[in-house]
Amino acid sequence: AGSSECHLCDGGYVPDTAQTSCVACPAGRFAVPDSPRCTSCPAGLYASAGSSECHLCDGGYIPDPDANRSSCVACPAGSFSMSGSPNCTLCSAGRYAGDGSSECRFCDGGYIPDDEQAFCFACPAGSFAESGSANCTLCSSGRYAGAGSSECH
Repeated sequence: AGSSECHLCDGGYVPDTAQTSCVACPAGRFAVPDSPRCTSCPAGLYASAGSSECHLCDGGYIPDPDANRSSCVACPAGSFSMSGSPNCTLCSAGRYAGDGSSECRFCDGGYIPDDEQAFCFACPAGSFAESGSANCTLCSSGRYAGAGSSECH
């Protein structure tokens, strides 16, 4: 008793190999309604299983390569991404970013980024740093600065 009519698959689903039913597209792939096959999401986009479209990750997040681009994962501290970016980008010298950041920021005067560029810490007494500096600078002879200073006196 065969079917007298053919049915279209909904978005996110495609005909199985025997063309007897519809199966969900796997994570990281999508299908518009009535599509014969699932299509991979472009770089920077993600889709959960059974999706009819791909989505942008928010700034600070990228498609999770370990989960077949089925969800978004936060950029690690010391890096950032803009919305839709396929990769996290390391902060340049003198800047820092926490987990899931959409931009890197300069440390305030008197502070520099830690080695991982995840946060800022104060320059020790006897040294200073201007805003955006990557290193603390020792005060010249006869001058002084307290911890976290942006200049010597």
